[in-house]
Amino acid sequence: MQFVDIEKKDGGAYLHRYDLHYIDRTGCPRTYEMVSRDRNIDSLAHLQQHRTDAVVMVLTDAKREHMALNHEFRMELGQRIYGLPGGLIEPGETPEEAARRELGEETGLRLVAITHVLPPAACTVGIGDERTVCLFGIAEGTFRPSSDPMEEIESGWYTRAQVRALHETDLFAYEAILRILENTASRHSDSSGDDVIDGSRRGITWVLTDWRVEIVRRPQSKAPLQVATWVRDNAPVGRVFRDYTITDTSGTELVRAESRLILFDLRAEKIVRIDRERFASYRPEARSVFPDTAPRLRAPAVFDTQTVLPLRRCDIDFNGHVHNTKYLELALEALPETMRCDVFRGFRIVYPKAVKDTKTVTLKYTAADDGAFVCLYSADTLCTIVRFET
Repeated sequence: MQFVDIEKKDGGAYLHRYDLHYIDRTGCPRTYEMVSRDRNIDSLAHLQQHRTDAVVMVLTDAKREHMALNHEFRMELGQRIYGLPGGLIEPGETPEEAARRELGEETGLRLVAITHVLPPAACTVGIGDERTVCLFGIAEGTFRPSSDPMEEIESGWYTRAQVRALHETDLFAYEAILRILENTASRHSDSSGDDVIDGSRRGITWVLTDWRVEIVRRPQSKAPLQVATWVRDNAPVGRVFRDYTITDTSGTELVRAESRLILFDLRAEKIVRIDRERFASYRPEARSVFPDTAPRLRAPAVFDTQTVLPLRRCDIDFNGHVHNTKYLELALEALPETMRCDVFRGFRIVYPKAVKDTKTVTLKYTAADDGAFVCLYSADTLCTIVRFET
């Protein structure tokens, strides 16, 4: 390629458009359109100076448990998006100085430590010459709305699992799939005359002991779905098997699942025998989504990492225990940052013991040949085993 000249075509307050004239490798004259924040590019040498235009920040709290994100309306997209705090570097500012100023203006937080700075990188290749510095650090303070009236930004702290879920906007997150299955089961119970919440008030409730979920294809978040569930026709001697399918509107199976439940006396803290009349009200069916019986799930003897996480009030269900879908969210938090969470083809969960009357839980992780184990402990008591399958 042989550069000929550069011609400024138009300019605004922040962006300027140029035509780059050049000769291609066949000898044909060409024009390349580009935009820049530089208002006075007049030569190839000027273009190659590679000024740094902006800074973005990857920031956590002091405990490295949360990341700061902006939920911002972007005029050029016509919608709100999630993104990192950042902005343009003003004349005379260093990237570090710009980061502190932009963070305060957008979020109200203070940048208390800078742990790493990546060199400037081209971020709009194919459109313009903008180069951005990415800065890593620790922030603290209280969030507030942006001080700039031209910006519409809601900032907040996000856990690792929440960030993963945002990356999976177009697909249902795993815990969302579990909630869909559970809500469908609850509606089935209600339609069978077996009100779950009313039973809990009377001290008798269904307690989930196992999940087995196989994901054929992750459901799209905005696509219509069909969810089916039924109780399996096994002898009602204390444990009930429930099966599920999620399909798209064409009938293509996306998810198949199985859960096991027991009828439990909350006051006496013991399993109750299921009477045949109650069992028959569910109109059990002699079919299963899985042709085989899953092997018993056992906790590994050795773990690679250990994480202590606080419990929140929203983690607790109406029985005073951690809600069964929350165990999956907590387990996802314990996975290493290097593990891709969008490739799981299924998971199993076993609940040996309910978590209650505690403010923190310990999550222990270890890798497996085809996935990972995360076990949740309350003090030294094993409460949940989660097996992710890839």
